Amino acid sequence: MRSAALFFAVLVLSLSSTLSSAQASLSGVVTDQTGAALRDAAVTIKNVDTGETRTMTSDGGGHFQTSGLPPGRVEIRAAKQGFGETHTGISLAVGQNATVDIKMQRGLPTPARAATSSPPPIAR
Repeated sequence: MRSAALFFAVLVLSLSSTLSSAQASLSGVVTDQTGAALRDAAVTIKNVDTGETRTMTSDGGGHFQTSGLPPGRVEIRAAKQGFGETHTGISLAVGQNATVDIKMQRGLPTPARAATSSPPPIAR
């Protein structure tokens, strides 16, 4: 009985280790064009293959992090009021701990705001 319990415990530990290593993690820092960290930037990570989306907010140091991502192609977008939306992509491999730093440009409109704004009147 004791050896059966030990076998079960080893089996559970090896399965959880295998499952966690079949995933990937992603982290990075959001900064402006001068390298200053951007707090409260909305970071969205979308798996291109499955459509799964995760959204998080950068912390006071501009850091963001997520884990448990399935391997595959992901699109990373960052948005913050007063900055242009930035996006990039990466392919995640099984067990990879990827780092993607995002540099945002101040003063550029986000695509959603640009589409809804009216052009200025033409001076004659």
